[in-house]
Amino acid sequence: MSPRAASTSVAVPTLTMFGRSGCHLCDEARAQLSELRLEGLAFELVEVDIEGDPGLHHELLELIPVLELEGERISVLGLDANALRRRLATVDG
Repeated sequence: MSPRAASTSVAVPTLTMFGRSGCHLCDEARAQLSELRLEGLAFELVEVDIEGDPGLHHELLELIPVLELEGERISVLGLDANALRRRLATVDG
């Protein structure tokens, strides 16, 4: 008999959303991300409030929400769900 692995854990990719409080586009993107999770897409969502960093605020204010998967920017000014699906399909978990 060969030993079986006790468990295998699959790392999920990290999706970072840069936004700020009171941003309706950020709220819409957050809702869409919840729907995509219900469809079975797996990712860890990390939200970064650009108000806490003057550099990010200056760089991203006119672009939020900005979404990056594993450090690669995939969409600005809202969620591009198709781009996220395509990119998730290429990420090794």
